[in-house]
Amino acid sequence: MSKANTEELDAFVRDEVLPKIESQIVVNNAVLARIEKKGKYFADSGENIRTGARYAHLPGGFYGRGATFSTSQKKTVKEFIHDWKMCYVDVTIDGWTRAIAMGSNKIRNIIEDKMDNARETMSQLLNDSMRSGGEGDNIDGLKTIYDDGTNHNIYGTINRTSDVWAKAQLDATGGTYSNSMFQTMYGRCSKNNKHPDLILTTQTVYNSIWNKMTPQQRYAQDDRHADLRALGFSGVEFNQALVVVEDDMDAGLAFFLNTDYLEFVVHRDRNMEWQDFMTHLREDAQTGRFYWMGNLISKAPRYGGQIQNIS
Repeated sequence: MSKANTEELDAFVRDEVLPKIESQIVVNNAVLARIEKKGKYFADSGENIRTGARYAHLPGGFYGRGATFSTSQKKTVKEFIHDWKMCYVDVTIDGWTRAIAMGSNKIRNIIEDKMDNARETMSQLLNDSMRSGGEGDNIDGLKTIYDDGTNHNIYGTINRTSDVWAKAQLDATGGTYSNSMFQTMYGRCSKNNKHPDLILTTQTVYNSIWNKMTPQQRYAQDDRHADLRALGFSGVEFNQALVVVEDDMDAGLAFFLNTDYLEFVVHRDRNMEWQDFMTHLREDAQTGRFYWMGNLISKAPRYGGQIQNIS
C-alpha cells in the first residue's frame, strides 16, 4: 500500500470510524448505556482515578438550652483510588489482500469490515472485563465491586475489613431460584429511596424468573426503563429494577446494580485512540491499533450486590 493510500485510510478511520465507534460500543452494553444516560460516562486524566466516597454524616444533633457545641472536625469522606486499565485491538491488512483489492475504494470496503469487527471485539473485551474480578490487567469489574470482602477485600485501595462501609452485598450460597431470594438481595441493596435499578443475570436464571411471574408481571413496562428498551434491551421488571440477560456471564450469577453510584471513566487521551498503520519489518502486512484506557468505578458498593450459585 502506498504512503498516500495509507494516509488516506488513516484519515478515513479518524474522520468516519472514530466518531461512531464509542457510541456503538455503548449501545451494546446495558450498563454503559444506563450510565451514559445518567451523565456518569466521562473523560479524565492523571496518574490514577480518584473518587471521593462519603461514608459518614457530619456532626449534628438535638441540643438543650445552654448546651455547648463541639467544633472538632469529623472525617466523612475517603478516597477510592483506581488504576487506569488498558485495552487494545489490532487491525491488520496483509499484502495479498491489498494486492487483490486493486483500488482505494475496495480497500476502504475492507477497512470498513475490519473496523466493524474491531468495534465488536472491543465491545466484547470491555463487556467481559466489566464482569470480572479485576484479575490481571482487567477492569475492576462487578465481581470486585459487589463483594463483601470475602473474595476481594481491597477495593480502590480501601480495606473492607477496617472500612466496612465499602462492603457490598454478597450471597455466595445461592440455591434454587425463588422470588424471595431476589427480594432479600434487593432489600439488602436498598435504603429509603435508594435501590437497584438494573439486574444482570444469565438466560437460565432469567427463564426461572420469568416462569415465576404472572402474565401481567411479565409484560409490565415502567417508563423509567425506556432508555434501555429504546436500544433493544428487553427484560422483566423486579420491583423497580429491569432484569436483563447478559451474554457470557458465569452460570448461576446475578448482579444487582444501583447505577446512580457507578461511573465509567475513560482517559481523555486514550479513549479509542487510533495508532496509524505501521509496516511490518518481517511480514508483508500493515497494522493499525485502537487503544483504550479507563475503569469502572463505584462510589458506594453497599448499594449493590451479587448472588452466586443460583440453580
